[in-house]
Amino acid sequence: MEFSFDEFFNLFEPNKTYKLDAFDSYYKNDINGAFFRINKKTFLVTEDPNDGYRSSLDRIINTQHSFENVFQPVSVYLRKGDCYENEVIKMVNVENDLVVFEFGTNTSDSWYPYFVCNFNPENIGELRRERQIKSSKPTNIDSNFLI
Repeated sequence: MEFSFDEFFNLFEPNKTYKLDAFDSYYKNDINGAFFRINKKTFLVTEDPNDGYRSSLDRIINTQHSFENVFQPVSVYLRKGDCYENEVIKMVNVENDLVVFEFGTNTSDSWYPYFVCNFNPENIGELRRERQIKSSKPTNIDSNFLI
């Protein structure tokens, strides 16, 4: 199933926490993105392959994926970015109020928007030493895995 930016954001209630526990980078045919798992649901986000040097978020897809990087669940809340980041979703660690993962289109109202897809494992928190986060190795997906 595919979601628009707002449809995905509206899946999550304000002021409620969710569990983020897996992340893998994605790269195929010059398209960047990421797989992530939140509350036991796996998603793929990708940039628009037709944007050229002006990049933007293309797809948010509910899919299946076998993760390389699985870690102890991190409690996060979701919020939209501020000002020029109005089309960026941030997953913020409840413990320290730092962004663990963010994706979307930054400066979407500008002449030069750009795709955002940043995973910050250093913001997971004090228990990070116990988590087994591997380096972000790009993985890919075939269309027959979409659900």
